[in-house]
Amino acid sequence: MRAALAVLMALHAMAHLPGVIVDWRLSAIPELPYRTSVLGGRLSLGDAGIRTMGALWLLAAAGFSLAAIAGGLGRPVWIPVALAAAGLSLLLSILAAPESRIGIAVNLLIIAAILWGRLTGHLV
Repeated sequence: MRAALAVLMALHAMAHLPGVIVDWRLSAIPELPYRTSVLGGRLSLGDAGIRTMGALWLLAAAGFSLAAIAGGLGRPVWIPVALAAAGLSLLLSILAAPESRIGIAVNLLIIAAILWGRLTGHLV
């Protein structure tokens, strides 16, 4: 189970990179337009706020990458790192919805799998 979660987290880390690319205006992605607002356009953050969102997407990607590596190596630190990354990613995904709706589901899956695994003893 730990190995499967490590793979999922590594893939999810890569899925955060378009958020960084678009929010920092490094490249255009037609399916993910540059916006300076979140919550479906309800809250404007401006250019500086969206750049901060990009930095947070990168932080979440780094957290998932670290958790995936630590989990793959069997280091116990992977669980709190994964939960922190998933919490941050979930918040960002909610703010960036609807484009990030798949991310919401993946984050909830990761959190649920870790909590279930800890409760049942499948993750040590």
